[in-house]
Amino acid sequence: MFKKVLPLLAGLSFIACTNNSDQLVIEGDFEGSSQVYLMRLEPQELVNMDTIETEDGHFEFNIDSDSVEFYVLQSDKNYSIPLWGKSGDHLVISASGDERNYNYTISGNAESERMGIINSIVKNAILKIDTLDQENELLNDEDPENTAKRLALNERFETIVSNTSDELRALIDADSSFIANMLIFSQVIGNYQLLNPQEDFKYYRAVANGMEAAYPNNKHSVYFSQRLVKLKDALAIQKEIEKANKAIAPGLPMPEISLPDPQGNIKNLSDLKGKIVLIDFWASWCSPCRAENPNVVRMYNQYKSKGFDIYSVSLDGLPQQPDAKTAWISGIQEDGLMWANHVSDLKGWESSVVREIGFTGIPYTVLIDRDGTIIETNLRGPDLEAKLNEVL
Repeated sequence: MFKKVLPLLAGLSFIACTNNSDQLVIEGDFEGSSQVYLMRLEPQELVNMDTIETEDGHFEFNIDSDSVEFYVLQSDKNYSIPLWGKSGDHLVISASGDERNYNYTISGNAESERMGIINSIVKNAILKIDTLDQENELLNDEDPENTAKRLALNERFETIVSNTSDELRALIDADSSFIANMLIFSQVIGNYQLLNPQEDFKYYRAVANGMEAAYPNNKHSVYFSQRLVKLKDALAIQKEIEKANKAIAPGLPMPEISLPDPQGNIKNLSDLKGKIVLIDFWASWCSPCRAENPNVVRMYNQYKSKGFDIYSVSLDGLPQQPDAKTAWISGIQEDGLMWANHVSDLKGWESSVVREIGFTGIPYTVLIDRDGTIIETNLRGPDLEAKLNEVL
């Protein structure tokens, strides 16, 4: 009932360690492991650094580093442990348990301590949810009284998630300068991202500002800030799309669309006034669109004599398309889309119609009447045919 995902970090405890060298020292004991692999975590990739044969599970890495870095330790027993360290730090790690359920402790710097706090908050929540799961498993599906009990369990689950999110927000409120705070944004329980950008953007910004002050030139801090700019833009676009989508509803007038055809001539949707028109948003790269095209062709042939027409808008033009225009024209020809109204600005998802109409997936359709008023949206297959039968 209550799906959950274990956090990246697991039960950390701390002891004092000192290192008088100019190197970063990482040592530890991994129960049952014969090999330990050290990797450096770059903003977009893991870089292999070294492999050590353990002595009864004991290992030690000595690293020359000019900057503070994220690292990941893995072992042949499938342990995977993130670290944060710089020259002069002495990190001590101990891990035990099987590959599916292991615990570890780490000590050596304040960032690791912050990781432990984050982990503790999320792990405590998961333990509580485990209890709910056990209660749920005891309920008999055939007992109607258990419906109310399951609803109550679900309310308790949502309360746990909400309280956990509040605890993580409080961490950021208390000190946003830890670079380990980035890990907060990857914490999930089931389908719930505990701090999501739509509701918690100010916390993303607080962490970015805090890291920029504490680690002004660190690549992780810089990359996080760059991603935040893109995220802010994406959220603005999402709001714009959601606002536009509310205006695409039955009974409302359809906004104008004016785009070029394959020959570069502008074709206006309003030029089809007086006909029942299906506005079909598709693309040559869209497999579901191509699968639906035979149905669209069949209905066009069946109803065109009754005043039915199609205005096809292609979202070809993705960055990975080497020749989007050729792919678009080939798709029209291959699928037998014989009507005259094919348009596209060849900008893919950056097309102006995406924001103006407010859709987030294709195939997507809008059926309008002879005056340009919206009849229905997102009709396909039998639903589209039934509606055409009704209006024609």
